[in-house]
Amino acid sequence: MYITVRYGDCQKAIFNPNCRIAALLHDIKAKCQCEMDADVDLSDEIGNVKHLRHAMNRYANEVLGERETFVLLKIDVPDVYGELRYVPLLNDEKAITEAFLTRLSNREGDGRGRRMSRAGNRRMSKDLVKLKQIAQVSQVTLDRDSRGRNNSLKAATPTRTRSRSGSRH
Repeated sequence: MYITVRYGDCQKAIFNPNCRIAALLHDIKAKCQCEMDADVDLSDEIGNVKHLRHAMNRYANEVLGERETFVLLKIDVPDVYGELRYVPLLNDEKAITEAFLTRLSNREGDGRGRRMSRAGNRRMSKDLVKLKQIAQVSQVTLDRDSRGRNNSLKAATPTRTRSRSGSRH
């Protein structure tokens, strides 16, 4: 069993998907001359993203079809609030068409992209709520000292209080 990955200037490489997805993506990055810290994924030849990074411990042959051909994609995250953007790492005008790029940007090909995006947004929302709470607590600490007096120079770290016995908490 093997899969074919298209990348670069109309180049192809063959890989064995009988391994975990994390190992397969590592081998793909090494053989296809990608930066090792880059986030990559695969799409089929019509632009359906496979979302491999969401299943790194699964075996690749459970997700990818035998003898299938895929296009190597780089995942760009524009900013904290932005959507993921998939950039094909294949320079082939015949393969990378407007329809392919539209399907990549919509991520509706197999239906999984939209659900995972919502799950990612929920996680991001929870993280942002936590960050806002931390910022509010830090601001209160900056504005008031332990006796309620204004103290704008106080550090934004939690302070230790003494109990009646004199030991620290």
